[in-house]
Amino acid sequence: MPKNDMWMWLAEKGISEERIDRVAGELKAEYERARRQLRPGYAVDEEKYPLSMWREIAMDVMEAGAQPSAWIDAQFYYIKPYPYVNLLKGPEALARYRSRTVRLTEDIPLDLKLQAETLKVWLSDKNASSLPEILEAPAANFNPLFIWCVALCCGLSDLADRYRERALRMLALNPMYEKIYKRYFPEAFQEASCRPP
Repeated sequence: MPKNDMWMWLAEKGISEERIDRVAGELKAEYERARRQLRPGYAVDEEKYPLSMWREIAMDVMEAGAQPSAWIDAQFYYIKPYPYVNLLKGPEALARYRSRTVRLTEDIPLDLKLQAETLKVWLSDKNASSLPEILEAPAANFNPLFIWCVALCCGLSDLADRYRERALRMLALNPMYEKIYKRYFPEAFQEASCRPP
């Protein structure tokens, strides 16, 4: 996109250059984080993918009212093993984001129910480990938000602190997470120190 077009878009939307650059930076950081799960130490080639490209992606993200983490998650969900940077923008990228948002919204209540049932089974074992050990057991496969909520509600502050950042990332991914989890874990969202931003 020509630079003049971007300035016109910013003026029309009332968005500052600082804000679009902040979103562009968040997108780049989220993309690098996702790529590092596949290849540790990965860093974006800034000559090949300069700030101007990340600004174009940011424009699509801001038009959609999306969080950078949710946008990147959707692209990685549908494009395997990973999307190239130039595939993070445009109508196809928007369609992937919308489709992933709908799918997450449908899956969240069922996923929460299954995790609660799994925890109940693990706790009912007479040889059960402590609650923190169960929550972090790889075989149980609890997600970070579930662990954070249970830890907060049970006064396990050290465990909650360890999972806070990952839990907040999930909350940013889809507003439905907060809506549904808050219904079952109201205590986790009451205290200012615990409430998501």
